[in-house]
Amino acid sequence: MTEKPFNLFVTESANSLIISLFNQYKHMIHNKYLYSKVFFTGLVIIFLSTCQPESPPASPNMEIWKFSGSSMGTSYHVSVRVSAGSVTRKQLQQGIKNTIDTVDRQMSTYKPNSELSLFNRRRSTSWQPLSPALFKVLSVAQQVSKLSDGAFDITVAPLVDLWGFGPSPSPDRLPTATEIKALLPAVGFQRLRLQSQPPAAAKQLPNLQIDLSAIAKGFAVDQVAGYLKNLGLSNYLVEIGGEVRGSGSRPGGQPWRVALEAPVTGQRRINRVITLHNFALATSGDYRNYFEKNGVRYSHTINPRTGYPIRHKLASVSVLASNTMLADALATALMVAGPKAGYALSSAHAIAARFLVHTGTGFKIKETVAWQRQVD
Repeated sequence: MTEKPFNLFVTESANSLIISLFNQYKHMIHNKYLYSKVFFTGLVIIFLSTCQPESPPASPNMEIWKFSGSSMGTSYHVSVRVSAGSVTRKQLQQGIKNTIDTVDRQMSTYKPNSELSLFNRRRSTSWQPLSPALFKVLSVAQQVSKLSDGAFDITVAPLVDLWGFGPSPSPDRLPTATEIKALLPAVGFQRLRLQSQPPAAAKQLPNLQIDLSAIAKGFAVDQVAGYLKNLGLSNYLVEIGGEVRGSGSRPGGQPWRVALEAPVTGQRRINRVITLHNFALATSGDYRNYFEKNGVRYSHTINPRTGYPIRHKLASVSVLASNTMLADALATALMVAGPKAGYALSSAHAIAARFLVHTGTGFKIKETVAWQRQVD
């Protein structure tokens, strides 16, 4: 159940691409039920750059600074186009790390003193004050839950733990039907109440637990993007654990490009290259992180409505959106919904989504009209 960190460099002679695979995992159970995102599982986001000399930059004093590190149980990579004298490298490096670490301190289920962990431990059903950041994430999560009729549900935490994908160690056995049934009454986004003034949340059940694994990293990407924007830096590519957002362009006007990995177990191959023009991209999939027991494969993507790992032919879903938090949550919702219901949901709400469906001999690609309009 452990995925080791790695970097993959592949040369494609056809167009002299160097592909840098930055998605590095810490441990699959730190990812999600929820977390079937590339950074945790599904499609791996691959940053692309050409072997050919770059076009002359728009300004001789303009260059790209790259930063990387670890936080939130995964890795992050940030590329920023800067002009000489606009900001120092040390300032950017520290500011980016502080921004990501702040989100981790607020929303981690692995840090016992995080804001979310403290909320989960309190057995009170009274209103509990929230930071503006946590309130914003909970609000968007609840909206996606309503949109998806519960396919996305942050109250799935008890089931995540039961199946061994949460912060608590689990025995080396499958949960019983009785154990799953006993937890289902404590799962349901309708059991979490929110108020905006002042920001607060209340549990309808004392044992309600929240897991933000499928949305917090997307929010962290957006926070870094906001930090860079406040510094007057509008050209960047930000990735945290596979969730990615691009703005502006590289020097010379070259677009930021990323690639989606083909969902083939045991192999790393490019399936689709995406140009990010002020968009965010998230992917959810079930073919990287799973475990096998008695010859049966169990995905770590759990359907919060049934309590069981998903069992359908959808291999992965990629979503383009205006912000990474929304793309992150929607990709998970569509992955849980499955190929038919997920496609119908995304088409009905003009969600830019791309589905890769198992056919038995390969994969079938289904793209919504909104996806085709944005990538073509």
